[in-house]
Amino acid sequence: MSARAEHAHSEVDARVEVATPQRRATAHPTAPRWRVDVQVEAGNFQLVAELEGDETAVVVAGPNGAGKTTLLRAICGACRPATGTIRVGERTLFDSDAGVDQAPERRRIGYLPQGFGLFPHLTAADNVAFGLAGRGAQRKAGRAQPEAQRAQPEARQAQRQARRTSRAQRRRAAVAFMEEMGCAHLADIFPRSLSGGERQRVALARALLPDPEMILLDEPLAAIDAPARRSFRDQLAAHLAKRRRPAIVVTHDAGDVLALGSPRVYVLENGRVVQHGLPEELATAPATPFVAGFFAGQPWSQPAPSPAAAPAPPTPSPAAPASTESAGR
Repeated sequence: MSARAEHAHSEVDARVEVATPQRRATAHPTAPRWRVDVQVEAGNFQLVAELEGDETAVVVAGPNGAGKTTLLRAICGACRPATGTIRVGERTLFDSDAGVDQAPERRRIGYLPQGFGLFPHLTAADNVAFGLAGRGAQRKAGRAQPEAQRAQPEARQAQRQARRTSRAQRRRAAVAFMEEMGCAHLADIFPRSLSGGERQRVALARALLPDPEMILLDEPLAAIDAPARRSFRDQLAAHLAKRRRPAIVVTHDAGDVLALGSPRVYVLENGRVVQHGLPEELATAPATPFVAGFFAGQPWSQPAPSPAAAPAPPTPSPAAPASTESAGR
């Protein structure tokens, strides 16, 4: 094998290794802050939103049609804002004034849409593996080689071997991560044979496995039934806490907010951020009926118990005065 071919092969291996579960836990120990300030026009609907966060998850809540999915699509590059800026750390993904509009594949953002977006012709494991890096490294290595070098049979054979190795490594990493997410038993099943909850688990694994710089989850638990939802909600919260990367989670369930450790919540209504803050702040002073209803019955809406104190001794009751009838006797 030539030196160039060996370099291409090793580069592919290195790119795939970065995305394995063992490497994800230690990479990038401190996450950058992010900020979104956009105006999006979608037909007759207008979204004006300003959000920011750090390496912890942020929740976006709101009624149907409030603009939550439009916001996520603007961040990941699926739709272009009319004006504004989107920044993650030191990288500017969109800036209307500066003419910056990064392509979706260059934003390094993981996105789980409500419709799952699974490829019907791929098994669950191959769907999960699809998001991993690898093909870009192969194309880059191929372009770097002179035509004469690529024409040599030895180089072509090395490239084919690199592709085979890369596919196998990606699939192994996918199955290992599916085991971590509790859905490895679905690895060889096609999406058409999966239930809604199972498809959602697979789609979530595909979004999380490449370890993007930011993750956008649009109703990640909506299709999972109640008993499984409770355990999977805790699993998702633990995974997001461990990776400590920026994340936006859209939900209609205040229980998800509680499971995520009571993060900052942004409430969208009619395309506007009507209130944001910590859950207890919003529950104590809701700005709209939706906010009040969203947090109703949750721990944040209950009055805080007073500190425990020793019970006060009983106060002796004063002697009852004699009645007039008794005094007359």
